[in-house]
This record gives sequence, C-alpha cells and structure tokens, in this order.
Amino acid sequence: MDTKKKSLIVVAIVAFLLLIFLCISMIVYHFGYNKILVSVNGCENLFDMSAEDFCKTNGKGTVLEDGYTYAKIKNGYLVLILSDYELMEWKCQRYDIVILQGVLGESKDIGVSKKYIDEEDDWAMMPFINNAHACGFDISDDYKRFVAEGDDDRSFFPFVGMGCWMMQLFEGTPSDEITWEYINYGENGEIKEHIRFPEDTTEPVN
Repeated sequence: MDTKKKSLIVVAIVAFLLLIFLCISMIVYHFGYNKILVSVNGCENLFDMSAEDFCKTNGKGTVLEDGYTYAKIKNGYLVLILSDYELMEWKCQRYDIVILQGVLGESKDIGVSKKYIDEEDDWAMMPFINNAHACGFDISDDYKRFVAEGDDDRSFFPFVGMGCWMMQLFEGTPSDEITWEYINYGENGEIKEHIRFPEDTTEPVN
C-alpha cells in the first residue's frame, strides 16, 4: 500500500473518531445537562457574590458549592452547566420551588420533592409548604403569568413570584430576560392588583 493510500486511511479514521466524539458530546450536552445563564449584574443577588468570584472560588459558600459541572463568564453572563441531578438538587433546596410544586399539584411535575426539607429546622416554612396545594393560584405553563382571585391566599405571592422566576431560569431563559405578570381579581371580577416584573418591581433578581 502506497503512502498516499495510508494517509487517506489515517485521515478517514481520525475524521470518523472525531465524528463519534462530537456526536457523544452533543448527546451528553443536550440530553443530560442544563445551561443556566445568570447576568453578571444579577449574579450578586442570586449568589451573594460576583460572577468573577463565583468562578474563582468554584461557588464556595453558595448553594451550588460542589453542585455544578462547569462555570465560566461569557458575553455578560455567568454560564452554568449542571447535570439533571445537580439541577434537581438545586431545585429541592429552594423553598419557593417546593412551594410552587405544591401549588401546581398533580397538574405538572417540576421535578422536586420535600425530602430535603427538615420540618424542625424549617418550621417557619412548613405552613406554606404544607398548604401550597390549597392557595388557589393559577400558573401558566411558561411561568410568565399567575393569577389569584376571590378568596385565594395572597400570602403565597412572593413564593410563587420567585418560583416562577427561578423556573424560567432553570428552563434556559437568561436571567435579564425573565418576565412575569401577576393579576389579583376581586370577588366580582375587578382587578385589585396588577404587578409586572421587572416593570413594577426590582425583585427578585434582574
């Protein structure tokens, strides 16, 4: 076999191996991992540290310490890569997400459970966690609109608002592009409250 044919075979083998590697990488990335985009300006509010410090310390002292796969700063965002398991762990450690699951009930599974909730340590939150199913809020599938009416329990507003914000973040919306709308209807159908994020509030995170 001449040198030219040998070179072509080597090139073909290398190309084939690269193709396999790329295919595996794409499968792992798209089906087993999640990309979270937190704006550099909003990172301080979410993690109590700058994006630069998060990367330097590997998230030390935050809820994601030892709980994510990869982090870097790119195009004004802290880019976080989390496995499905790591994302589930993050969700389960947030009261607002556990409460949001309770509000949604069996209508939608957002992948959390109460197994991380310690009833003794988290006693102050237990009334909200245990009664979330009865608060009455109606939440849109994209978490961009939630409604209370009549005798619905409005005290759940901050938890549902932050939970909807976090779910949009978890599903890939960049933090500075997240929006939601809250409408509170009175018993006669009149609008008693209409709050839009971020237009009408600077919370939770921008």
